[in-house]
Order: sequence, then C-alpha cells, then structure tokens
Amino acid sequence: MSNSDTQLNIIDRQIMWDRLLAIVEEQAQTIIRTAFSSAVREAGDLSAGVFDTNGQMLAQAITGTPGHVNAMAQSVQHFIDRFAMIAYSTAKQTEQEQQLKND
Repeated sequence: MSNSDTQLNIIDRQIMWDRLLAIVEEQAQTIIRTAFSSAVREAGDLSAGVFDTNGQMLAQAITGTPGHVNAMAQSVQHFIDRFAMIAYSTAKQTEQEQQLKND
C-alpha cells in the first residue's frame, strides 16, 4: 500500500467518524427538543448512542450525561437478544433496515 493510499484511508476514516458523531449529536439534540421531562430538557439528563448488531457502542453523543452508558449498553443487549434474533430468523429484516429504541 502506498503512502497516498494510507493517507486516503486516514481521511476516509476521519470523515466517517465525524459523520457518526454528528448523527449521535443530532439524536441527542432531538431528544432534548422533543422531551416532556424537564430533567431532559433543562438539565440534559440523557444519553444517545449508536450500536452495532452485536451491541457494541460505536459512538456516544457528547451532549448529555455519561452516567447512562452502562444502562444503555445493557438495554441494547437485551433489545438485541429479544428482537434481533426474531427479525433475522424470520428474514423480515435486511441489511438496510435498522431497529430504533427509545427508553
């Protein structure tokens, strides 16, 4: 691999990382704007993240509180255990589909 290929990979990865962070930040801001809870609206007591199909966190929003990370990871794993196997086993979910959870 040439040096220019390596530089391109570094640039591509940084662009993808920045876009992923922008997605979770937009997710957090949307939760704040639409929240009924004053704890979320005024204090920003929330977490937002994106996870892969194995339940591993890919990115977490900077907005919010980090105290929800463990609870979020546990709830995502339970969600995957409960719903992902049903979706994949019945072939109703394709690679392009996503599952969203708001708890």
